[in-house]
Amino acid sequence: MDDYFQQSAVVARRLTTANEIAQERTQSLLGSILAQLIMVATMVAMAAIPQEAKNLESILGIQVALQPVFGHTMATVLVSMAFLGGSICAIFVVSLAAAWAVCDTTGDGAEDPFSLDKKLLEAPRFYASFVMLVLAGALVLAACPDVIKLNVFIEVLNAFMVPMSLMFLYLVVTGPSMQPNLRITGAHKSVILALFCITSAVAVTSTIASFFHGSSSLAEYFG
Repeated sequence: MDDYFQQSAVVARRLTTANEIAQERTQSLLGSILAQLIMVATMVAMAAIPQEAKNLESILGIQVALQPVFGHTMATVLVSMAFLGGSICAIFVVSLAAAWAVCDTTGDGAEDPFSLDKKLLEAPRFYASFVMLVLAGALVLAACPDVIKLNVFIEVLNAFMVPMSLMFLYLVVTGPSMQPNLRITGAHKSVILALFCITSAVAVTSTIASFFHGSSSLAEYFG
């Protein structure tokens, strides 16, 4: 989803020069590395928690589980920041990307890619799509009181959608619709294809394996 949001954001921000595109790529690389480091740090912190203290069935349970490692105050701050950051990311990245996608697929050209810069009445389809998507997300959250199970389901769904998502991205960046000066070709194209295939294979196989191995496998969440 982040990739699709970024490509729409690049258009919406009117980034056109080679220098601007290079800066955007650098920021994306640094952001990806930072996100993975945070994920690894979270896993290390959770692994350091005594087994008897691990009760991750609620947000409070996560905060309590982190207390032996970070203390009460720091655990509360870290968990609050994590959920605040995730919420901000969701409302902007996920909802905006989906709203842009809806306008791209159902629009008649009346609303251009710069709808975010327009007033409400100038881009009604875009703003209506954005609001409806946010409300739909809120309804799903309200209808599923088990937040942990909902998140596990979302991650499983995301893993199985990775191959399709990466395939479309690969076709875009290497296809004739991409500008010649930005199109990926040659050895770079082969490397990207290999990385996409490896990423897709790991996402799908590791998710499937989680249903069958370990006492804390996904099978516990889905019966």
